[in-house]
Amino acid sequence: MMTLKYIKIKWSKLFYCVGLVVFSFFLAACSSSKSSEPYNEDLAKYLPQTQEVYYGDNQYYHEVTNVEQSESNHEYEVRLSGEIKNNYKGTNADDFTFTQSYKVEGNELWLTNTGQHLNDSLLVKACILKAPVEVGKTWSFKSQDLEGNKYTVDAEIITLSDDEVTVSYQIGKEDYEVRTIKYGCGTTEFEKHYQYKGAEGITGYHMDLNQTDMSEKEEISQNADPIDDMARFYDDLDSVTVSDSVRKLVVAFNQEWTRYSKDEDNHLLDLIVDDSSAYEKMKQIEHNKDSDMEFVSFKVINAQAVEKVYEIVEVYESQGQKFYNHVKYTLKAVEGDLRVDDFEIILNP
Repeated sequence: MMTLKYIKIKWSKLFYCVGLVVFSFFLAACSSSKSSEPYNEDLAKYLPQTQEVYYGDNQYYHEVTNVEQSESNHEYEVRLSGEIKNNYKGTNADDFTFTQSYKVEGNELWLTNTGQHLNDSLLVKACILKAPVEVGKTWSFKSQDLEGNKYTVDAEIITLSDDEVTVSYQIGKEDYEVRTIKYGCGTTEFEKHYQYKGAEGITGYHMDLNQTDMSEKEEISQNADPIDDMARFYDDLDSVTVSDSVRKLVVAFNQEWTRYSKDEDNHLLDLIVDDSSAYEKMKQIEHNKDSDMEFVSFKVINAQAVEKVYEIVEVYESQGQKFYNHVKYTLKAVEGDLRVDDFEIILNP
């Protein structure tokens, strides 16, 4: 005959088992409901579909050579792969190749980048768009860069047309990125704004909207009339490899130069050694608030890394016309940071 104590134990075990079954079913239901959520078809319209060429600053460009697609009820992914061509001289294939994955999961479009020299986002993975797509829409996500630094990113849709959307991404307190995404194209324009020693630097790329392949562009270039000797001279120059710190300083110095010459701010002086030859020369610059001169690109043609002396050909543009400066920079490390100690204009046609 079963005692009352034995009956209580049996019932407690029964309730425990039933509880486990119900809890397991609840977890399975939650998991399956998330994975079974269909992908947003409106977001899928923004995925790239064709091979394209993208141009950036300092003679950078990357070219998509392969497009692969995979689709299920739950996600739609387009994988791009291709080649990177810029002034960096690499040592293996990884230095010149990249992959990108555009993946729609539910109401989110995620972009994942691989490639050490792809001039795209600071972030390895980013939620670049979220439905519903409407101006003022905001969202946040967590990500990290190639070095493992973690960020909380705040995104906002800032412009929208029938087939194109522009989104800004605030990364930390000072850095931000802007990306334009178009139906059937993915990213058509990308800007990365960063702070370097108190000065703002800008880099990025844009799609070649003329859709002319590189072989055709080279043929057109070869058959063109040589009306601009300096342009042809610049295109034929071989660049040398320099460190990222040198490249960032040159970009920031030239971008701040245009602002300083207009008397807009004095951030340029933060990039110069105090009481140096460069500092004295900058104090003698005449300001012109009406100037529309903008920095375009540069090539390092000679580098003496030990002496920190670099010869650089710079390109500026004003009213559609390009100007070329051949400048010798002398740099100096100040408390671990590179600054401009002197500069000499060798050629200013």
